[in-house]
Amino acid sequence: MIYALISDVHGNLEALTAVMDDIKKHGAIDEVLFLGDAVGYGANPNEVLQIINATCDIKLMGNHDYSALGLLDPTDFNVYAQSGINFSVSVLTPQSQGILSSFRLIDRVGELLLVHATPDAPESWNYCLSTAEANRQYETFEEPICFIAHSHQPLIFRQDPLDECDMLTNQELNLGDGCRYIVNIGSVGQPRDGDPRACYAAYDTISQRLQYRRPSYDIEAAQAKMRAVDLPAFLVERLAAGR
Repeated sequence: MIYALISDVHGNLEALTAVMDDIKKHGAIDEVLFLGDAVGYGANPNEVLQIINATCDIKLMGNHDYSALGLLDPTDFNVYAQSGINFSVSVLTPQSQGILSSFRLIDRVGELLLVHATPDAPESWNYCLSTAEANRQYETFEEPICFIAHSHQPLIFRQDPLDECDMLTNQELNLGDGCRYIVNIGSVGQPRDGDPRACYAAYDTISQRLQYRRPSYDIEAAQAKMRAVDLPAFLVERLAAGR
């Protein structure tokens, strides 16, 4: 099987459309897996949810999705994230709310574990950004590979058979070397690694090849929509910087 893994779209229709076009262009993708945060920040949460619902074979919940459903207090977010959530809640249709409610917190496909934040406590929305934290997470699941998101940064944590862990930022890697992996797939609609292009991952379970893909999208169009609905200037401007 060849999977495309996407996450953290955050209402950015232009970025999601570019990613879906890129997936079709490459071909040979068997399933698309969504790892959470369809809403928040961007101007098109309903349209994004429609596409995810129609095209993704697995759909997970992110913390912004959780908050939009009233399951997480938005005051836990910074003021900009709160603005994004408040906007999403104000425009979500009953159909969109129903789609969002069907998303799961954690899932598995074959030998792959899928979760938005961390496998030890999916509803706590913690981050995995260090080898020390990765080592702690490895103790909480048995699968050889865990795909995560949440931080908007494409990162790979590799644990060797002696339980030594290192962090990689390779754009392409073979995961069939006897090690265990925690792979952060980055963000479609809100990249925060200094590269404003959309980010997603492709993984081939036969060759065990992982590849990050970075399609460009119409950032200015996304920004114009955000301005039109009075989302904060900070959220608008950060798209162009990938921060």
